[in-house]
Amino acid sequence: MGGSSRRELAARLAATKRRLFLLGTAVGMVAPLVLWASGLSDALWHVLARWPSWLATVVQTGLLTLLLLLISAPQAYYGGFVVPHRYGQSTQTFGGWLTDWLKSNVLALVLTTGAATLFYVTVWYSPAYWWLLFWLEAMAAIVLLTFLAPYVFVPLFFKPQPVDDPSLVTLIEDLVLKAGTTVAGISRLDFSRRTNEANAAVIGFGRSRRVMLADTLLSTFTPSEIRAVVAHELGHHIHRDVPKLMAMQSVGLLLGAVVGDPLLRMLGAAPLASPVSYLLLVLAATVYGLICLPLVNLAARTVEAQADAYAFRLLGDGRPFAAAMRRLADQNLAEERPPRWAELLLYTHPPIWRRVARAEAATHG
Repeated sequence: MGGSSRRELAARLAATKRRLFLLGTAVGMVAPLVLWASGLSDALWHVLARWPSWLATVVQTGLLTLLLLLISAPQAYYGGFVVPHRYGQSTQTFGGWLTDWLKSNVLALVLTTGAATLFYVTVWYSPAYWWLLFWLEAMAAIVLLTFLAPYVFVPLFFKPQPVDDPSLVTLIEDLVLKAGTTVAGISRLDFSRRTNEANAAVIGFGRSRRVMLADTLLSTFTPSEIRAVVAHELGHHIHRDVPKLMAMQSVGLLLGAVVGDPLLRMLGAAPLASPVSYLLLVLAATVYGLICLPLVNLAARTVEAQADAYAFRLLGDGRPFAAAMRRLADQNLAEERPPRWAELLLYTHPPIWRRVARAEAATHG
């Protein structure tokens, strides 16, 4: 397929993803509101009233969370299975997709139910200072989950393996040495069992930090392009981007906790300490996240642009990075020039055309 055809296909895929985002946002706000208005939450809590409060809260929030996940299942199937196959990006069978969907939703159910129960217990324990205590608890949980990600969450979906090309390992080790830093490991992930897309990431922090490279990237990118991608990932490490983003999450959580009680009361919720208000708590969190999304994405794009600039400096030449971005756009069907509004609202990375332009403009002797 020619370059222009691939670009047109990428534009159509991006437009489809934007429509799915808007649909998902609408469902995410309407579903909890409709369920709450139906009286389901009140009826369920009435049935559980004789149970110990903490157990009733676990069951209440768990069942309602499960219901919301099931409501979102048709869109998850269409966006996660039908669309990628339609555009030739997925290599996954329906059984494989269903297994991953079940894993991710069981994980979401456990974490969401645990967080909700912790929230209500904290409000009961300290009605005056719950917002501060819950913020501290949430930040401790975020730090722990971030540390555990390479050990627990990634292996749930992928099989990390050492990069098995000795010359490439040496190339990456020399780059790490040139950066004057260390990483706990560089792993290959079996993306090809699910997708044709290439990707890379820095996961974890401290002793758990790993550079993760998709096998689809290792099999299709040249050594110089892989080196450029790794240089970008090292930029995240050097700039301590994981702690920075965690700090930003900290500020967002604190602000959300402070305004949470008044917002719920404006929405007509039961007292904050009552799990009857859980569905409105979900709605408030969704609305708050949507309001914060442009600012969060701006911060993410800034971090990514800084990591790009670090890669140019480390490599001494922006051309390998530009070549890697072009290959990434073609392989992942990434829209090179998205609408400006979509970039500002939805993109966590600078658009491909801007990353390529900056790379080509970088001049280093």
